[in-house]
Amino acid sequence: MDILVKRFTVKHNGKHYGPGDIICNVPDESGRKIVNESNGEMEELPAREPIESPINPESQTNPETTEIKGNDTGEALIPIDPKKTVGADKK
Repeated sequence: MDILVKRFTVKHNGKHYGPGDIICNVPDESGRKIVNESNGEMEELPAREPIESPINPESQTNPETTEIKGNDTGEALIPIDPKKTVGADKK
């Protein structure tokens, strides 16, 4: 259960939550007790639906072995040495 803090500051599990903050993953029984005793200062949020990952692990590629492709003109970005470009002496 998630709880929206509407007013004041609430301390839960050692963390402070202010107005507009959401306390996530509170056990249902204790969450309902907190909301009922808050005199309207906190609100129970509707249950979140699990989101399926849009990324298919089978289709992922290894960035170390992925071939660098150029743009439409067939050119690729030039490799840059950060040590030579960052902090270079100004003339």
